[in-house]
Amino acid sequence: MNEPLQRGTGDGRMPPQWVRRFKPRGWSWWLAGAGVAVFFGLGVWQIERGQQKADYLARRAAALKLAPLSFASLSDAQLPDAANAIRVQARGHFLADQQLLLEGMPYGDRSGYDVLTPFVLEDGTRVMVNRGWIPRHSEFGGGYVANLDVTADTREIAGLWRALPAPGIRLAADNCTGQAWPRYVSYPTDADLSCLYGTTVHHGEIELDAGAPDGFVRDWSLAVGFPPARHYAYAAQWFMFALLAIYLFYRMNLRWVDVTDHSPDDAHLRP
Repeated sequence: MNEPLQRGTGDGRMPPQWVRRFKPRGWSWWLAGAGVAVFFGLGVWQIERGQQKADYLARRAAALKLAPLSFASLSDAQLPDAANAIRVQARGHFLADQQLLLEGMPYGDRSGYDVLTPFVLEDGTRVMVNRGWIPRHSEFGGGYVANLDVTADTREIAGLWRALPAPGIRLAADNCTGQAWPRYVSYPTDADLSCLYGTTVHHGEIELDAGAPDGFVRDWSLAVGFPPARHYAYAAQWFMFALLAIYLFYRMNLRWVDVTDHSPDDAHLRP
């Protein structure tokens, strides 16, 4: 904003003296405060998400360095929480004709399916093995192009035993609806698995080791979606928006104010 022109009044009075003062309106305080609070809160949330994923990946890396425990020696009560995992090994065989495709599973920026295959243990109970990620048939359509076949020979597998993937907000989904195999499911629960197979299914899933045969994409570090660094970058953007909102609030509420002293005491100074 340009400074107002200072012209003589022609009646002996001093010309107005203009200065810029910060004079926001009452409602603008509320609007600016709400905007800054939202931007700052989103920045803090992104930092927390980044830290959570960094901690999760660090715990995964540590678990992978440990010798595997026999899955047969563990009980469902020992299933770790969603932020942790236990390295295990199990002996049994796959059921290739009763597989599940977990919908909407991320791999970096792409969406596809995680392949969950029942693994029958030597005692006849089952545990779900996550054999990895496969892409969708197309970005905007369903279906898949991978070959899901796996032999039913007895084998030993190893991987990380962890809780089933869970969404941030769980929506109603009928994962037990009868349909052809493989079945498309949306974030099934342990109860859903028991309903689907009608027999004992151990809680959680075993994420198959990256080097094991008969698997798909198993770069589990990308299975968390955005990496921690991207969350931190988003946080920086939100904080910049908060600073920009403060600057604009200040800049847009600078107003020209006449501070000329017209009191009688300065009459002798007037031209």
